[in-house]
Amino acid sequence: MLRNIVTIFYIFLLFIVQTTFNKEISIGNISPNLMIILVCCTGFIRGKKAGMLAGVFSGLLIDIFYGYSGIIGMTGLLYMYIGYVNGLFNEIFYTDDICIPVILTMVSDLIYNFLYYCITFLLRGQLDIPMYFKTIMFPEMIYTGCVTVFLFRFMKVISMLLEKYEKRGEEELVKGDLGNHN
Repeated sequence: MLRNIVTIFYIFLLFIVQTTFNKEISIGNISPNLMIILVCCTGFIRGKKAGMLAGVFSGLLIDIFYGYSGIIGMTGLLYMYIGYVNGLFNEIFYTDDICIPVILTMVSDLIYNFLYYCITFLLRGQLDIPMYFKTIMFPEMIYTGCVTVFLFRFMKVISMLLEKYEKRGEEELVKGDLGNHN
């Protein structure tokens, strides 16, 4: 339960930072995609289900407030799939390694931007994907990867603290049950 509250807090905090301080955190008009970082790291640290839920809620929040594509739910659906795929890697790789989540986040950001381009621009006849890749997709992917290093470590530490807290609560519950039966 506490993990869900923390995830909701992350979603709102990073949404506010990404949307409010966009100009302050941008370098050369390129900003990191903090919501992708959140979804990827949540999936990688906690698994498929948590990644999917974080993706749906993050994406819907972006769609409802900004609706860049004009389609409510498109970002939520893309983020949900990204969270799911990153959650698959939770079962395969050791979560203390920083390289895997950074690479996964960069690839996820690139895939999201490519699909976003296809849905919003390509269908409208704007076919200059090399320019879009060079000026938006690639720089955002690099910047998002750099920010992931810091956010992943922070989220991992918080996750470990929550895990210790939950284990301690379970141990106290078991001790309490054993004490009542004797």
